Amino acid sequence: QYSDQIGSYFSHIFEESSLKGDGFEIICQGLLTSSIALIHRAIKLQNFKNETQDSNSLAFRIKEFIDKNYKKNLKLEDIADALFINKYYLSHVFKEQMQMTPINYLINRRIGEAKNLLVSTELKIGEIARIMGYDNTNYFTLLFKKMTGETPRQFKENHKKNLYYLKNP
Repeated sequence: QYSDQIGSYFSHIFEESSLKGDGFEIICQGLLTSSIALIHRAIKLQNFKNETQDSNSLAFRIKEFIDKNYKKNLKLEDIADALFINKYYLSHVFKEQMQMTPINYLINRRIGEAKNLLVSTELKIGEIARIMGYDNTNYFTLLFKKMTGETPRQFKENHKKNLYYLKNP
């Protein structure tokens, strides 16, 4: 980004030092200082881009891990251990990139899959809860209602009706 400008500064430095006119040392010093400042700025910019790419990549790896393992009884420590990072750093990076905590993402992922199973299968709510990694059906029901505004049973009935009307207008 700054290469043309830095190249121009060095050309002027070479020209001034060749001609050796009055005050050429001061001009060369100023141009050299400006070149160093631009090089420093470019390095900082590149480091920032690398850090952003690294955190994006890490957030993607965290998301990918959760997506592959959401049916398991996952804790933040399990994710951090699997990715060899500190759980607090993991949580910070993920929230910064995804605008939600890893655990909230896990819950959203499970509830989304549960919705799909409720509408597309005849599985009982307890079976779906266990498939989604919840041993306690009551807890699953409370969490589901908190996230969707409906109990799993209400959701299943309402969306099966909607599905029926879509198929049979």
